[in-house]
Amino acid sequence: MARPVFTIEERRIKNNLFGNMQKRFGNISDNKDSTFSTFSETIGDELNLLRREISQGFESMQLSNATGETLDKVAMEQYGLLRRPATYAETYLEEANVYFYVEEGRFGDINGENNIFLPAGTQISVKPTEMESNLIYETMYDYVLDVDAKTQYCAVRSINTGYNSNVDKNSLTFHDFDSYALANQNKLKVTNRFAILNGSDKESDNIFRSRLNNFLTAAVNLNEDWVTLKAIMVPGITEIKILANYFGIGSLGVVVFGSGRESSDQLIELVQNRVTEIASPGTSIEVVGGITVYVDFDIRVYIKSNLSIEARDEIVNNIKRFTYQVMENAESSGVIHLMEISRFITSNIPGNNIIGLGKKTNGSIFEKVYQRKTDRFNSLPEYKEEILSSDILLGDDERIAFGIVNVILEEGDL
Repeated sequence: MARPVFTIEERRIKNNLFGNMQKRFGNISDNKDSTFSTFSETIGDELNLLRREISQGFESMQLSNATGETLDKVAMEQYGLLRRPATYAETYLEEANVYFYVEEGRFGDINGENNIFLPAGTQISVKPTEMESNLIYETMYDYVLDVDAKTQYCAVRSINTGYNSNVDKNSLTFHDFDSYALANQNKLKVTNRFAILNGSDKESDNIFRSRLNNFLTAAVNLNEDWVTLKAIMVPGITEIKILANYFGIGSLGVVVFGSGRESSDQLIELVQNRVTEIASPGTSIEVVGGITVYVDFDIRVYIKSNLSIEARDEIVNNIKRFTYQVMENAESSGVIHLMEISRFITSNIPGNNIIGLGKKTNGSIFEKVYQRKTDRFNSLPEYKEEILSSDILLGDDERIAFGIVNVILEEGDL
């Protein structure tokens, strides 16, 4: 950190001032009550105070110390960067995300064979609108729900800014619109196909300062760090993976993961726009959503006869919980060891009501293990593949998700 350098120590300023006065005016009294002593004391104190103010002001302008408006000023003057403001969570018509629909028939069937006029400002929420602690969105434009249609997509925006305004898929299921004939039967439905993840809080001093600290190094190199920096500046991004030659020689793949390991079309487009700005000649940078790997298990459990429903449910829930726990811990290593899951379950699950567990030829307790891979918008076909080995390997662009744990309870001997 840069700091001002002073040639005279603070404690010597008064003495030096008085000494210079003695040289100029000759033999003067050095009594503390003399006019010259009082004068040198006063001036010396003012000079020391001024020097401290200069030092503090200089230090406050350094990136490591600057806060609030001062940090904003430093960032703009030295880096040409602005603090990211808080943003609304929003999605637009062309993204085909939020839509109104009827479960049967057409819009005309629920409004006397007339169009339905949906005004801007119609509220859509995750709970009934009268409830507290609700996440509320509003339609951004007027829409006409055509008499012969059964779905109508629309653009919506959260009424508040911040990460807390983000919502998962299929969570916006309530609305306050009742200006149609069968409103008392709640025939008009609403939902969102994908998560809405682009709401963000105002960038804090610490995060802004960290971004500025990395800016110069990344900007000079224009390398993968610079691409990563550009990508993580997009609100809603939780993880970035940079993969060289992902689409062939000279290409750079940017795999993005949003909240809940999901990435919307809008999120991918925003990252693509950011990283395209800094693509060097001959380098193709393509942004894609991460691939989700679902792992399904079949496990047979031999139990004592005549167990209660509660005891059976407890066995099933324990096995599922232990399976999910080990899978979650194993994701960071990129490898899921089926034998490790087996050992963990057999060593932790209560055995009073369990006679034994089924086994497979690979040594695990699972009769069948499948993996299903899919991405956010099904640009890759989902497929189901049986796992015959004892390990599941994850690619750099893959993240694990909880699949189906099918627990088969069988009474009697092994």
